Amino acid sequence: MKIKFVMICSLVLTLMGCSPKVLPTAETTFISAGEAGTIVVNSTGYFKGSVDQTTFVAEKQAFETLLFRGIPGSEVPNPLVGINEAEIKDKNKKYFEEFYDGKRYRTFVMSSENIESKQSKGFRYVKLRLKINISSLTKDLESKGVKRGFGL
Repeated sequence: MKIKFVMICSLVLTLMGCSPKVLPTAETTFISAGEAGTIVVNSTGYFKGSVDQTTFVAEKQAFETLLFRGIPGSEVPNPLVGINEAEIKDKNKKYFEEFYDGKRYRTFVMSSENIESKQSKGFRYVKLRLKINISSLTKDLESKGVKRGFGL
């Protein structure tokens, strides 16, 4: 009985020590409206990996916020495609695989500046300032059928 208890405790402690690689956050903040059809945001990424991987997490976080949550106080206060993220991603799986895995989202980033970068306890922290072409992104979402156009 004692051995069983020790083994269960060891298993629990081992599992508690395994932490996820990505820490989900919603740390995307509106900075300003750029030229017509653009938005400037700060986005933060946390990741247990390289600076490039952490930068991807921060960039993806900015797009996830724009697509599925919106940014209050900006010209995109509501989600670009809707709030049911899992359903929308499932319905448009090919689009989102190409968008993120194929790094197609980068075609909508007009500029990217690394504002801050730190590392602590194996996790990296990257804060980026991104200028995103919302106008082109919206047209792309409509042309690929991910977002319905106005009046449709």
